[in-house]
Amino acid sequence: MKRYIIFLVLFFSFTHLLKAQDPDPLYVVDAYRKGFIVKNKDSIYYQRMFFKVFPTNFKTFEKYYGWDEQHQVGRPLTSAPPNYFTRIFYAKAYSRTEVIKKIVGISVNAKRLGPAMGQFQENSFKFAMTHTAQFISILKTYSKAEIISVWAFYMDYPNDNYRKSDYKKICNLVAPYDEEMIALITEGYKKDVAKWAHKP
Repeated sequence: MKRYIIFLVLFFSFTHLLKAQDPDPLYVVDAYRKGFIVKNKDSIYYQRMFFKVFPTNFKTFEKYYGWDEQHQVGRPLTSAPPNYFTRIFYAKAYSRTEVIKKIVGISVNAKRLGPAMGQFQENSFKFAMTHTAQFISILKTYSKAEIISVWAFYMDYPNDNYRKSDYKKICNLVAPYDEEMIALITEGYKKDVAKWAHKP
């Protein structure tokens, strides 16, 4: 009997782990709805469940929220509402440190592909500007190339004036905390300037 119970515990732990590594999009949608939309006594539980399966890198994020360029269709969760990521970032069910780690992990070598990606890019950049010191502290655990890729992702849009304005804003915010980071922000910014200079 004892062995049977241990087997069941291991089985359910394993299936839960598999779901966390490769969640069904319907599971993600349901957890989001129950955690962030429908307010009840279990909301915090579902927010945690949702956050647990929320991607930690761009490859996984793109699989759920990206855009299929070849077939010109969205991935399962491409149609995220405008306040989707803001709700996730500012929930009280998990720590700000955990949120920043996920945001940075997804932003490394990220590309803006489709509407959900654009929303994530915008909300992540605003979050970085709101929680600058903590964001920089976690970002510095990555390599220089990865850090540059994060800033390049955040300023990768066609409007030169907006990009220049955001570049100045983030430099002014970061300077008091980490002067050396300004050089890496500038590298990311220059990549975007060069990229969009060649676009029609």
